[in-house]
Amino acid sequence: MKDGLNGGSLCLQEHRIQRRDGAFRYFRLRGEPVRDQAGRIVEWFGAATDIDDEKRASETLPGKPRVFMPYIGGFPAYVQKCDAVAANAYEGFALA
Repeated sequence: MKDGLNGGSLCLQEHRIQRRDGAFRYFRLRGEPVRDQAGRIVEWFGAATDIDDEKRASETLPGKPRVFMPYIGGFPAYVQKCDAVAANAYEGFALA
């Protein structure tokens, strides 16, 4: 997103964001520059769309490959999660 902000182009990203109640949900973030007649950026328009249900539905598709992704809870929480997955014999993961 930083490249888009610096270059003044459309920015699209997906992230897990923690809500006030502590739950994490997937969001699609979009940022788009608003320009004046001379082409200068005068402001940014942004939107965050909750796509958690869509993401979770796609995760349950048969044959979809499972991959490890960085964990938003930080490195200690990531290591803990990896240890739990390994202790469960990598259930649900296809190892190559």
